[in-house]
Amino acid sequence: MCVGGILSSLGCCFTSAACSLCCSACPSCRNSTATRIGYGLLIIAATIVSLVCMAPELKTQLAKIDSLCQEVNQTSCVDLVGYFAVYRIMFAMTIFFTLMAAMMIGVKTSKDKRAAIQNGFWAPKILLVIGVAIAAFFIPQGTFEDVWMYFGLAGGFCFIVIQLILLIDFAYCWNEAWVTRMEDQGRTWFYLLLGATFSLFTFCAVVVVLMYVFYGGDGCGLNKFFVSFNLILCVIVSVVSVLPKIQEENPSSGLLQAAVVSTYVMFLTWCALTTGTKEGCNPSLGQIVHLTDDKPTSGVSAHIDLANILSLGLWVLLVMYSSVTNASKIGGTPSDQEGGGFLRMDEVGDSDADAERQGQKVHDDEEEGVAYNYSLFHLVLACAALYIMMCLTNWLDPSGDLANLQHSNAAMWVKVTSSWACLVLYAWTMVAPLVLSGRDFS
Repeated sequence: MCVGGILSSLGCCFTSAACSLCCSACPSCRNSTATRIGYGLLIIAATIVSLVCMAPELKTQLAKIDSLCQEVNQTSCVDLVGYFAVYRIMFAMTIFFTLMAAMMIGVKTSKDKRAAIQNGFWAPKILLVIGVAIAAFFIPQGTFEDVWMYFGLAGGFCFIVIQLILLIDFAYCWNEAWVTRMEDQGRTWFYLLLGATFSLFTFCAVVVVLMYVFYGGDGCGLNKFFVSFNLILCVIVSVVSVLPKIQEENPSSGLLQAAVVSTYVMFLTWCALTTGTKEGCNPSLGQIVHLTDDKPTSGVSAHIDLANILSLGLWVLLVMYSSVTNASKIGGTPSDQEGGGFLRMDEVGDSDADAERQGQKVHDDEEEGVAYNYSLFHLVLACAALYIMMCLTNWLDPSGDLANLQHSNAAMWVKVTSSWACLVLYAWTMVAPLVLSGRDFS
């Protein structure tokens, strides 16, 4: 490989274009879209590094860092040091995104000098994150974890709600797209829409039955309440979604959105039940299907359970979804809202400006106004970093029983209240056009 090509590629990372991360290898795209994808890849990379820190071979080496193990014995530290490392890596990510949010307050167009920092200078920003992460490893173990856990709980709760906003938006876009095709191309799309809705509701019903069977035994009254109460709320919002008055004011409302939301709520309910602390009422999925023993053998168990793996998988999908859609759902600008939800393919391609460039093709679409609120975007990513931290550490309570890391009452209540907040938020999207009849919700 040509050395000059390597130096050229490295130099691109210091320019003001977001797509310059890959230079000429990048397809033609809008600057605002490329930037969001860049930050999404940055936080995904931090997640991968955090997972690597939990590998057994690396944990043995991390345990030799005195500041990470000064308040626990060496045997426990080998198991727990991966969690401590995750806390510090995501601490660095949270500090970075919070700092970026503060710096970007009031940016209106790409002509603002601060927009160049938002859309470029990737190498200095990456080096800053690495530097903060390395410095964080010298924070003494103990009080830091106890305090940072509460930040994680709060940020995790906020991001779960943000996830629902993206899910509701996805459900509305999905429903609108298929209804449009049904009207244009015949009843095939009607049956597809009906089948998707029926499948999601059937899945919810099966999950409810399984939760009653495996999490609703003797002495598990709180679990039964959570399942029953959330089931009733899901039925209520589903019925409300097809009421004539609601349909009249909000024609895009339908059962598909209710099915998507109900599925997510049942997922949160299951996650909450698995993190409860009452013995006999909180089996993991592995224990249910007899993949693991009913009780841990001995010592500290520091693996990631399936619920948190699924949560991270959902997070990755939503990060990528939010990266390729307009940001009007969360802090977008009026000009962006006029363009609709999804990017059109004819907006991602050669433009007149692109024809004048060689190699790299990225055009600035924010000269007249930013496509999304920069500060709010970074605050969302800060919450995402805290949410990832809690998922990777199984919502660890550092001051609790370290022999039972999978369970935490605080985590259980965060997830349950998040499910209730999700249902309230979805219900508001349906009744808002009826209550605030003077506003345009199109």
